[in-house]
Amino acid sequence: MSTSALISALFDNEELSIIADSDEFLNACANQGFNTLHLSELTELPKNSIVFSFSNDAAKSMFEISKNSATKRSIFCATQVFDPTARAALYSLELLLASNLGQCLQTQRSVLNMLNSHREFRLSGNCANAVVVIHSHAQPYALLSEDLEENFVQSVAELFEVLRTYAPARALPIQR
Repeated sequence: MSTSALISALFDNEELSIIADSDEFLNACANQGFNTLHLSELTELPKNSIVFSFSNDAAKSMFEISKNSATKRSIFCATQVFDPTARAALYSLELLLASNLGQCLQTQRSVLNMLNSHREFRLSGNCANAVVVIHSHAQPYALLSEDLEENFVQSVAELFEVLRTYAPARALPIQR
């Protein structure tokens, strides 16, 4: 299996485990060559993981297990909130692995620096003009590379927010 830019950026090309509470999803991932673990069999998270919960109980269990994990770099996808199917989870995994997170994090830093340096922006285009003023008490926020250096459990929603402006370069061959 080829190494994705996401795995390189988040997990330093170290072994990655896919964790879930869905046998159907785990079997599909195992067929693609991923190391898989069932959430119910864990007492702590492996060092590098992408966790998919298909139920509210599994989501709660994941957070309890993460509290017991001394070393963890995990992405958490609460599929039960959106579409709790193996097909949707495979699609999310495909999008994640096809993304260039490193490039997106660099862009986030540039935008954050711009927002921290200016309070007023003039926008124009498509026959429209606007002035956007950022209130002095507003604090811009961005996910930065240092947020992903040590132990973390990061929501996939946060990563997709960072990645949303970038189309995946190519999708990995994950069957749906």
